[in-house]
Amino acid sequence: MGISSTVAKENDRSIQINFTIPQSLIESEIDKLVEKESKELEVPGFRKGKAPKHIVRKNLSEDKLLSQALSNILPNAFYSVIKEHNIKVVMYPKFEVVGKKDSVIEVKAVTCEAPEIQLGDYKDLIRNSKKADIWVPGKDRTKKEPTREQKESQVIRILLEKYKDIQVPRVLLEEEVNIKLSALLSRLEKLGLTLEGYLQSIGKTAESLRNEYLESVKSSIILDFILSEIALKEDIKIDSSEAKEFFKSVNPEVVDKPEEKQLTGIIQILKKRKALEKLSSLL
Repeated sequence: MGISSTVAKENDRSIQINFTIPQSLIESEIDKLVEKESKELEVPGFRKGKAPKHIVRKNLSEDKLLSQALSNILPNAFYSVIKEHNIKVVMYPKFEVVGKKDSVIEVKAVTCEAPEIQLGDYKDLIRNSKKADIWVPGKDRTKKEPTREQKESQVIRILLEKYKDIQVPRVLLEEEVNIKLSALLSRLEKLGLTLEGYLQSIGKTAESLRNEYLESVKSSIILDFILSEIALKEDIKIDSSEAKEFFKSVNPEVVDKPEEKQLTGIIQILKKRKALEKLSSLL
């Protein structure tokens, strides 16, 4: 018996995949892990690498063995499911063991897809915003040409206002907010401060700070989705040499070339940047 799975999609594009994994498959994976450990683990009464596997296993944490076995099994199982169901995920799943029985272990994976975006005529939207600033008699004729940063800020404001009703997957929002909060806690810890003391100093509660983060994260995610969609619509291309050059410019101290995963991420960032530049040129 192999791994079985079920897929449940929510209206906000959040996705839950439930895996049922045979205990025999997990035991097979654990056996490989114990075999590997037995070559390095020093067990009293035995020469290094010579202890029987059942003795070696007694010296290892069963929880860690299970966790490692699942870490080896689940990624392939997950990617098989999203390929089978043609799911285009935008975040790595969060796995959680939700049940254990004699013969199977049940694991839940939570992820999401990007929202469906109807762009409409976004170019006209930007051009029309410029018409509002056209000089007419009696108005100040000394008004300076806006800077690139000002144009980009205006484009971002227009896009966020136009597409503010885009529904962001709940799991993605929560994940990004938790990342921001973890980063804040890390900074406070380095400064020798507590979260309670920090909140008191800025006059906020933990709930109000989280809500504030929710709003800013939501805007960032929506903008990211919009620019990605526009970059796709405009067929914006970035080659790997351009991405590598960008990586080198922001990481001058790093000698190694970016890994394939890093390169893919950089290409996506540059595509969105070019999409924003293209829209800003309409102002």
